[in-house]
Amino acid sequence: MCVRGGVAVCLLLTLSTVLISEIEEIVIAETLRVPKANFAGKRELLQRPSWPTRVLITNDDGIDAPGLKALVRGFSPTAEVIVVAPISNRSGSTSYASILSRPVGVDTRSMEGAHAAYGVDGYPADCVLIALTGLLVDEPPDLVVSGINAGANMADAWAYSGTLGAARIAALHGIPAIAVSGGAPDALAAITNWVVRLVQTPVVRDLQPFQYLTVDAPDIPLSEIEGVSVVPRARGIVRFGARRSEEGGDGRQLWVLSGGSRQTAPPGTDVDVLANQRLAVTTMRADEQDLVHLRQLQERADELPAWEALR
Repeated sequence: MCVRGGVAVCLLLTLSTVLISEIEEIVIAETLRVPKANFAGKRELLQRPSWPTRVLITNDDGIDAPGLKALVRGFSPTAEVIVVAPISNRSGSTSYASILSRPVGVDTRSMEGAHAAYGVDGYPADCVLIALTGLLVDEPPDLVVSGINAGANMADAWAYSGTLGAARIAALHGIPAIAVSGGAPDALAAITNWVVRLVQTPVVRDLQPFQYLTVDAPDIPLSEIEGVSVVPRARGIVRFGARRSEEGGDGRQLWVLSGGSRQTAPPGTDVDVLANQRLAVTTMRADEQDLVHLRQLQERADELPAWEALR
């Protein structure tokens, strides 16, 4: 309650509370290295950025996939877009590069919004290798965006994903990369617009070699998406397997995918936030080194078998 002369005091206290709240929000956002805006975004004008000026777009669903075309439409107003993508669906190909064992064909394509487009008779990893070390070797992209994949790559499904495989290869070459997955058809444009705004922040520009990001969206209508969360992956939630098919003949066994079993996800993981109608942003490392374990093992090096004992 304000007493004599207390109006000014109350105003000062109110202003101080507001300022402290704003400072805390800025500090939290800077600590997380994520944009403060939720999925709907703040009401600021989008100006043409100075970065990225050239974007390589690829995927594992094939060059004609609607998710890839959404990314092209979204990035083309602010950057020079180069598309290098498989000519057919190569889902589940991880980082497999067929160019290691055979020649790979590349065709020139025409695509609205793209400065140049190439269809590759290979896999997502082939596309990135051919682009970074061949087609674009003299003018490399600032950024690689892979997707938008049909369906989210949640939990341990990342290990099988060609969408993430393309981003991983880019990160190994020191190029900032994002793998984008999921989203209902009516949400693809909005998801793309959010990703475009994301890459114009330090969150992406500050990515170091071997680092890349994944963005996964729930497969729900755009109007039902609530926001964005930065979370770790759920471990051991999605498991793929194989089962013997009854269609085998002539003594030959046929095996088919045994669908991804799923358990309840821990709170605050990618599976959990997607179930709660939010996008999940997750940090990844392409080299997959466990440096903490390495240091622990170095301290126990005397427990390793001596080489001399094997001679």
